Amino acid sequence: MKTKLLFLPFVLLFSLNAQTKINGRRAVTGSVNPQTSTYQVLASDFNSPCGVISVASGTFTVTLVASGSQPPAGQCVTIINYGIGVLTLARSGQNINGAASNIVGSAGTALSPTGWTVTSDGTNYIAAPIGGSGGVSITSGPIASRPGSPGNAGSMYYCTDSPYTYLSNGSTWDAYIFGYKVVEPVMANFTQVNVGLSTFDTTHGGILWSAGTAGGHNVQVLTQTAGIPASGAYYVDAAFIASFGAGNGAFGAGLAGGLLASSSFAFADWGGENNSQFGMAAKFYNTTTSYNGSGGFINMWPLAAPLAWFRMFDDRVTTRTYYYSNNGYQWYQIYSEPRTTLFTPAFGTVAITNFSTSAKLLLHFVHFSIHT
Repeated sequence: MKTKLLFLPFVLLFSLNAQTKINGRRAVTGSVNPQTSTYQVLASDFNSPCGVISVASGTFTVTLVASGSQPPAGQCVTIINYGIGVLTLARSGQNINGAASNIVGSAGTALSPTGWTVTSDGTNYIAAPIGGSGGVSITSGPIASRPGSPGNAGSMYYCTDSPYTYLSNGSTWDAYIFGYKVVEPVMANFTQVNVGLSTFDTTHGGILWSAGTAGGHNVQVLTQTAGIPASGAYYVDAAFIASFGAGNGAFGAGLAGGLLASSSFAFADWGGENNSQFGMAAKFYNTTTSYNGSGGFINMWPLAAPLAWFRMFDDRVTTRTYYYSNNGYQWYQIYSEPRTTLFTPAFGTVAITNFSTSAKLLLHFVHFSIHT
């Protein structure tokens, strides 16, 4: 009898001490549930002390138990990632840490795992981070190596071969140029209306655009394929990093009546006039090779700001208005006219005019947005 009385406490003590601790919390039940792809957590994965879902590889989403089957208050599961993939902890009708949003984790290693210990309160979930899953990361490298998952809000990626910096908002990457928030243009969203003199490079973010000499009017044009909003007033905004020699040539953004080289268009531009002046103006074209006229020319020295911003505003009632900015929030009006002059607006467009041999145009097209 004395032997049995001494033996039972020893077994219980051994069992408790054998439980693994993660961040000071006991986190093992009788089983571990390994996962390598998208997983719907089951009520049976929760326990007290915590159940364990282990991940050795893969980038995927782990979705918590839905409201109707939520585990009782106090039960928990530890999701531990020791692979190079990134996990997303997804809600299923409830809040996580009081917020109606998912949590994106970060990659782990065998020596530095990441993840969460998730506890049910019977109605919602409390997720305590393990390792780096609750923080932000600041990394750098080529733009092609930017992580597909943005990680937690505040995580940042600095490009070493591009002017872009990317900041996570918790679900997607927001793009910045020289501290200005921009919408990165994607070539697939544009129709190459007239680009016979152009070359493009999309490997450094946005669109690097070089235009050869036209020797006359042969405007190089990219036009958004989707078209303007179906109703209401709207703005077409674009921004460029620009460089070109003095001459008769310019670049800018505006509106077009169609997606063909024969379609009429107009845009706010900045550039050189006959080797003697630099300035802003509104330019009108019957087609990509037929110049119609200009309006509102303003003498201006070569650009001193890091970005050249252009805007066309269409009130969709009576007027379209041309603007320029050096920062994207202070706008200078160049010109206004009846909204259907020469054409009825249907698409946003960006353009390069390279009339003379001395106007060597090199642009980095870094921002394009159509918004109300």
